[in-house]
Amino acid sequence: MDDNIKEREKIFGTPYAYSIQICLEKGIPLFCDDCLFRELINNEYKIKAFGVQNFLTSALQKDLLKENEYFDKIMELGKLGYH
Repeated sequence: MDDNIKEREKIFGTPYAYSIQICLEKGIPLFCDDCLFRELINNEYKIKAFGVQNFLTSALQKDLLKENEYFDKIMELGKLGYH
């Protein structure tokens, strides 16, 4: 395991450390609902991060999701305790 990952894992925990690593390696944004973590990775690692609901709204606006699919996804999030 990369030393950078080990160090991040000590600070953030395993899921967060691997999320950072993947985003850095692939140059992709992170979809995460942890606002403080999104701010941190943007400031420290210059990784763009977005909330899941923002992602769904954007997909709806770009016609990547139909309105009924959007509402189904929002309902699924609600059932999972998303708020």
